[in-house]
Amino acid sequence: MKLNLPSLVTFFIFFGLNHNLLSQSDSSHERDINFKNIAELYYEVNQGYKEYPLNDERMSIYENRLKRTKYCFLEDLAEKEVQKISSVIVFNKLNPALKQDLFIDDINDFNPLKYNFSYYKDKDQFFLIDQTNYVIIIKPKSE
Repeated sequence: MKLNLPSLVTFFIFFGLNHNLLSQSDSSHERDINFKNIAELYYEVNQGYKEYPLNDERMSIYENRLKRTKYCFLEDLAEKEVQKISSVIVFNKLNPALKQDLFIDDINDFNPLKYNFSYYKDKDQFFLIDQTNYVIIIKPKSE
């Protein structure tokens, strides 16, 4: 069987475009969170330990993470894999009083810096805040 080059190129272009369209996620349900300032969020986790100052490098990392942390409501997600936030480790070594958000009245009070979210995955991640309808969305890092 002889394959000609234009047919192969056409096939791969068509396949690539369809794959790209199918892999795009619908972000119409995503909402921004109006976080407290980073210093407050950081202090809640690290309690002002001098060994862990909020320097420019950390500030840049956390700003990026907060920009990629969104939310939606559970009913907005159809057939998505949603993990309960109670299954995510809390960084409470420096602040033993730090607890998971098993219930939250105001999404703007949520502090994602206290959770061990994987901010380096290549797809959206969804975490249901237990006993609520809020789903935290961790967006992938864009290149």
